[in-house]
Amino acid sequence: VPSGALPAEVEITMTPVVEIVEMGLTGGLVGGVDLEPSGLVFARPAILRMSAPAPARAGFTLNGFSFEGNAATLAREVAGGTATGATVLVTHFSGAGVAYGTSQDLARVTP
Repeated sequence: VPSGALPAEVEITMTPVVEIVEMGLTGGLVGGVDLEPSGLVFARPAILRMSAPAPARAGFTLNGFSFEGNAATLAREVAGGTATGATVLVTHFSGAGVAYGTSQDLARVTP
């Protein structure tokens, strides 16, 4: 969390997410976290870095996403990275993660 991102000191928790049903990114979940307190908004984005156990298979890329509640809808998030890791900018608290997806998958995920 960058300096000045929050107006006051806040206790933050991250709970690992091991599964998202009907995620829409067909290559599978690399990992994710449920971030609390829900609804917290940053003045400057925080950075979530996640490592993948292996490079993406042919036709798939690593994609950053955010979600709210039970993750029925994913939103693409700015991500950068390498073949085995990704960085996601987190602007608000709900949930965030990284998954493998195809270009067709991404066309169905909210920009």
